[in-house]
Amino acid sequence: YDNAYFSQDMYGNDMLVFGQGTMGDFCYDTDIIAHEHGHAIIEARTAFPQDFVVYDDYGWNNAIGGIHEGVADFWAGSYQGDSLVGEYIPVRDMDNDNTCPADLTGESHDDGEIVGGATWDMAQIVGMEAAEIIVYDALGMLSDSPTYAELASMCIAVAWDLVDEGTLAAADVEAVEVSMEDRGMLRCGRALELALDEPVVVQVNLVMGMTEIPDSFCTLAREGGFAFTMPFQLAFTTPPAAEGPVEELVLGFT
Repeated sequence: YDNAYFSQDMYGNDMLVFGQGTMGDFCYDTDIIAHEHGHAIIEARTAFPQDFVVYDDYGWNNAIGGIHEGVADFWAGSYQGDSLVGEYIPVRDMDNDNTCPADLTGESHDDGEIVGGATWDMAQIVGMEAAEIIVYDALGMLSDSPTYAELASMCIAVAWDLVDEGTLAAADVEAVEVSMEDRGMLRCGRALELALDEPVVVQVNLVMGMTEIPDSFCTLAREGGFAFTMPFQLAFTTPPAAEGPVEELVLGFT
């Protein structure tokens, strides 16, 4: 079996499962063990559903998957002290440039690279010990239908608490805010704010990270009344009247 996973058995006991597959024994890689144990930490700290999907008032919210995988990567990196998640079984590298929403695919591990990158960047700014506290405490503050923006905001809020305690410097937290902004984490809430003359690319939620499906399948889906949804609602706030009236607003969808 070419994978590893965290789950619970029929009695509610936590399980860490490691495959012995064509790439090797997944239990030989400490990063993989720490990653799967990271899922157990997240499970203990949150009220997330195990299938990683929430249907709320706005539709389908699959940010849980990206948060789960990205934070589990962070726990693996913090334990081992490097950004690579898997050296024996190569998996991901948190030292990346992935941003939200441009690099979202709908596949949890792909989306998790954004979260892993953002939390790893934070650790480089505030130090690993402080970052571990921030991520752990932020998890306990998340709602049961979280967003990337919510995770980033909670991390920043905990970081400011550490400033009040004298553990962190205000300049470090301000740098974290800039980093989260650069990653797009603070922008990716339940609704994605649109701006004038600033195109935004958002991938619809397909299956397991697929970015294209055949036209014939699309036709069958439409005829069957099925739709692929976007991971966000879209919002637009008109500029203040003092900046001049908006006489026409054109939304173009390609």
